[in-house]
Amino acid sequence: MPESDEEFQARLAEKYAAPEMFHREKLYLSRDRFDVLRAELWQLTKAFLDARNSKVFYQNTAFCFNYNRPCAYFPVCRSNGNPNVIENFYTITAPHEELRTPAAPAF
Repeated sequence: MPESDEEFQARLAEKYAAPEMFHREKLYLSRDRFDVLRAELWQLTKAFLDARNSKVFYQNTAFCFNYNRPCAYFPVCRSNGNPNVIENFYTITAPHEELRTPAAPAF
């Protein structure tokens, strides 16, 4: 049997409690570069808040053909919500379906 969620969380907490899991390094930025980064971060934050408030998020079309192949969700993105595409290409399953115990056959 795989470990339980509680066992996994305990193991994870123990691993991340070890100081060798992290490395601290100082980054040196000029005041000009820092100002540019702060302005870019503010613009991204405003764009995200606007998208969240209007419930319309941008499609990241730069990644549609990353790794020299179409994204697994490319057909559904391009279908504009067409139920035929969704029903024929995709199935909705519960999370971690592979971990469920199969039901005993009925005799």
